[in-house]
Amino acid sequence: MRLSRNWPAAAALAFSPYAVCAQTGANDCEPAAALQTVSPDRNTGITIAQIRQALERSPDNLFLNRWLIEQQPKPQTGTLAGEFREKLAAHPDDPRYQFLYARALVGKDTPAAIRSFQKLIAEHPSLPWTYLALTQIYASAAFRDAAKLETNMRAYQHVCPVNLDAFEYLNAIDDERSLRELAGALRAQLQTAREPWQLRYYPALWAAEFRLTPLAELEQARKLVAEDLKRIEAVSWDDDQSVLDVLSTGYRLSAQSEDEKRIGARIAAARPRYPVSEAYQAWQKEKPNVSGNRAEALYQASAAWTKQWPDDPASWYWRRDSLVETRSHSADDWKEVADALTRTSRLKDLHSLKHSIAQDWVAADVMVPEAAAMLRDLLDWSETDVPAQSDLIQGTIAADLDGRSRAEFRFAVLVTLAEAATKLKDFDRAHATLNKLHQWLETDFPKYYDQDPMNFPDREGRYVNLMGRLAQAEGRKLDALAYYHQLITNPIYIREYAGPISTARALFKELGGTDEAWAVWSKVQPWPAGKPDPPRGWPVFAWNAVNRALPEMHVPDAAGRNWTLADFKGKPTFVFLWATWCAPCWRELPGMQKLYDAVKNRDDVQVISLSMDENPAIVTRFMQERKLNFPVLVSKSYVERVLPEVVLGQTWVIDGDAKIRLQRQPTPYLEQLWVDEALDKLNHPPQPGVN
Repeated sequence: MRLSRNWPAAAALAFSPYAVCAQTGANDCEPAAALQTVSPDRNTGITIAQIRQALERSPDNLFLNRWLIEQQPKPQTGTLAGEFREKLAAHPDDPRYQFLYARALVGKDTPAAIRSFQKLIAEHPSLPWTYLALTQIYASAAFRDAAKLETNMRAYQHVCPVNLDAFEYLNAIDDERSLRELAGALRAQLQTAREPWQLRYYPALWAAEFRLTPLAELEQARKLVAEDLKRIEAVSWDDDQSVLDVLSTGYRLSAQSEDEKRIGARIAAARPRYPVSEAYQAWQKEKPNVSGNRAEALYQASAAWTKQWPDDPASWYWRRDSLVETRSHSADDWKEVADALTRTSRLKDLHSLKHSIAQDWVAADVMVPEAAAMLRDLLDWSETDVPAQSDLIQGTIAADLDGRSRAEFRFAVLVTLAEAATKLKDFDRAHATLNKLHQWLETDFPKYYDQDPMNFPDREGRYVNLMGRLAQAEGRKLDALAYYHQLITNPIYIREYAGPISTARALFKELGGTDEAWAVWSKVQPWPAGKPDPPRGWPVFAWNAVNRALPEMHVPDAAGRNWTLADFKGKPTFVFLWATWCAPCWRELPGMQKLYDAVKNRDDVQVISLSMDENPAIVTRFMQERKLNFPVLVSKSYVERVLPEVVLGQTWVIDGDAKIRLQRQPTPYLEQLWVDEALDKLNHPPQPGVN
């Protein structure tokens, strides 16, 4: 009996345990038939828990063990190395376990893994997975080697000629002759492809072929795509999402707009339904935001949603929002939400969720002692449990930002713990926590963030505000006024911390101050000349400080020009990272055009964008449709060399030495403010060679 690829993974694994056990040979290119239907290589959505359940029945299965390793969070940090070292000790002469232990080392000690793979190749050249693992390693940012990537990609293809896995790295091939040959091999294999997992390789093929096609001959390449689409349409009967995505890409490439719209409608119809979201949208129509009782109505509606969908975290997030909007002080309600979110969370790391729960309790003034205890545990964890960092991203911006994320989490915990301790009148702990917060501002803040005063009101302002509140709670009213004065009169701080004004004014009058003196004492200093002037209450987000040289590049833009590092020398550059398929990125595109228009005639700075698309032809059409003409460099593989863990919509500032010096994640967006901030950074860039 043939298992449908749409069966749930757990059901398929349970269906034929003997088939799962049967295939254990070291030379296999494909798992047994029962496992093929749930293979993560086929994008089936199998979970780590399901793989471990199957391993209880078939502990020696090569594929299940390999999938267990490869389904770990990326970039991998070798978290399973100890487990597979024990398995190897029990099977020291088995090449499967030699491979698996080496594979588990990737990210933890990748050089040792490489040596093990090379030894395995010498002794067992027909074991295919060593070649694929090496292909993956040599495509990584830290171990990038185009020649070795190609060698191992070809070796894998030779051992497993009908398996397409290695073609995932097709567009990391830089040599034109090799790319043409490999693209031809992929096209030959796709001529008879019918399975969705095979068809998803068509966009990679098209991207390679368009890269190889001169601009004058693109029409012929589009005709070839159109012929491919006829074949793909014939097997798209079940509305498989991956096949529909391939069709959408193909119709866009071949400029068949009506068919692109038709497939777009099929994609929309095939999307999974989310009943909680549908219920909320229906409720919004019935209870418009202008209703005076909206908060209470959401409280009542969310209670029904959590009963109807108790295992859907979305229902509990709406319940949590209702408690915020009603300013609920019900400890029972807040505890119920916290327990449900913890139970239903799909997060692999619950520390951030625990902090959010504690933050809610402190803000709502419920279970503050319990929140403080939770925060103390989180602080201990953040200070003692050093996060493992993958050596696959060493020396990249991703590694820098990875280190910053723990420091940022520690800052957030310290702020909330100081608030909790002040509320509990645990003044010794409040002082100790604020001392740590001050130390953070003196050490971690300059290490990880740009030091432009425009960019750090939030971090320093929180500390000043908390010091004022603690002084007031202890009865040190003049001290409290000194801290509030710093917040009130600084034009940058007041935009985010206007709250202390009424409190400070009451204290000022209590201590004998007059209205005339208050007007003098509380006068806001002038806004810094020439700096972007955001609306009041609109935060100015910090830029992350980095100092990473761009890797060598030969990257085409959508117009066919080839960019190298020489194009960045001596000229500060603003870069926007995006993709045509990233809908949230689209909001910044008009701002990018406005920014480009503002500097396009200047010789001292430049504005470009870097696209994660694989095919310049798609980008060209996208830009033409939206009447945009700023430069777009197109190379998914190059972006991944610079930033292995990609968040689209981020921006970089590159100095005249072709080094990325500032980076910022997507932020709340006002177009003119976004443009003004970018211009400010270009006009006052970090100086080359200055840390």
